[in-house]
Amino acid sequence: MAAIQFEQLGKRYQIHTPHDLTPSTLNEYGDLTFDVGYLPYNTLFYLTADGELLVGWGPRRLGVRSAPAKASALSPGRRRGAVIQFRTWLFSTAPILLFIFHSFVMVLKNVCTITIPEGIKCELVGKKVTITGPRGTLFRDFVHTPCELEMVGAEVIVTVWFPKGQQKSLPRTITAHIQNLITGVTKGYLYKMRLAYAHFPISVNIVDNASTIEIRNFLRESEVRKITAQPGVKIEISKDIKDELIITGNDVELVSMFCAQIHESVKIRHKDLRKFLDGIYVSHRGTQ
Repeated sequence: MAAIQFEQLGKRYQIHTPHDLTPSTLNEYGDLTFDVGYLPYNTLFYLTADGELLVGWGPRRLGVRSAPAKASALSPGRRRGAVIQFRTWLFSTAPILLFIFHSFVMVLKNVCTITIPEGIKCELVGKKVTITGPRGTLFRDFVHTPCELEMVGAEVIVTVWFPKGQQKSLPRTITAHIQNLITGVTKGYLYKMRLAYAHFPISVNIVDNASTIEIRNFLRESEVRKITAQPGVKIEISKDIKDELIITGNDVELVSMFCAQIHESVKIRHKDLRKFLDGIYVSHRGTQ
């Protein structure tokens, strides 16, 4: 390795070459300024007599100063020229280059597998999944998702080709939905809600074969709030604990949606929520 120092545009640059060359054998090829990350560099390209391309870097913000050949030959505004070796530049920018390279690397595919337990029947037609178990049948449609669903034996394989961004988590999301269906047809879901009030007691009434709840006397209002559950969801008043509601069903989405509708129906607005805490809140989530 041979280091050649030469003066160009009032600055001294240093080039490391594999051969012993003299400055007279270097021909200026071009001058270019570009940015690498947040470090601006002044770059000079040179060609040797053998056609080899050499590059010299002079960073301005690394705190490296180059001594001029003659103090009188440089103006005060150009005395801050920087000199850095190619190897030092490469090591300093390697993390940035690796980050850029990793950002453009595309994953071939992302696969997730779920096993269907014994006693559960799973039917897969395209992207439509039907799970049948002791408690009933549940259905879920994944047509809107850019994935492939395949059933091999007792396993459902979910594959996403060339995923980008959040699509990488899609297989795990779909398998979690299928697992919720399996849990629903085997155990079922149970949510508990508590009635909270400070002065005016909230009264509830269950009608229409345990599918509709009527809420009265919320903050002394005369309005009667009625919320009807989706098919397959039932509600009852606990016999052991005062002011507790029990919501059951096979589909976790329908059960949780019904609880959310009850909570939103008695949500206090236009008041200080630190003082007015009346409402109906979920106190337990689990299986039956």
